[in-house]
Amino acid sequence: MHTRRTEQVRVTDLAEHPTREGKVYCAVVLDTFSRRVVGWSYDSSPPASLMMNAIGMAILNRARLPGTLILSDH
Repeated sequence: MHTRRTEQVRVTDLAEHPTREGKVYCAVVLDTFSRRVVGWSYDSSPPASLMMNAIGMAILNRARLPGTLILSDH
């Protein structure tokens, strides 16, 4: 079985949080090896660009490695 190195498997999640002013949505990208948040984004609406902004931040904050997987349940 092939073992992936650090930063080669990332997972995403989108959460909805109620506030006094309305809902806030937060998208997060987590590096499964280090368990560090490598990208995030938040907004008052859940468009697809919210997750793309979080993934873009993860790419800018960490080196791109060939074969990197990004997994999501959405």
